[in-house]
Amino acid sequence: MGLTLDTGHLVIAGGDPIAAISRWGARITHLHLKDVDAAELGRVLAAGGGMREVWSSGAFVAFGRGDVDLASVMTAIEAQGYDGWVVVEQDVLNAPDADISGFRAERTEDQRVNREALRTWA
Repeated sequence: MGLTLDTGHLVIAGGDPIAAISRWGARITHLHLKDVDAAELGRVLAAGGGMREVWSSGAFVAFGRGDVDLASVMTAIEAQGYDGWVVVEQDVLNAPDADISGFRAERTEDQRVNREALRTWA
């Protein structure tokens, strides 16, 4: 049975993506890349927040702005011979009263940053 490795969700659960790749690398058939601001995540979880609060807090950040060593994740997964899809994810919720144009501009910039990071790993 194949596994989907989601770096952000694994970090939320207290896991280590590199250790997961070392242990289950041959079974990983799908990769979701997320970066996580560990301090923000810790704040949300300490306050009793769940996934909705994590998504709306901004804990998932553009690549390189968080605490997940995504370059090492990519090196480790490639060393396992992985040749499947890599899905770029950044789970965020827009506050209902927030300015949508500002939200879109921020997400556009985040994706520009993510594309630049991907180019360094290709």
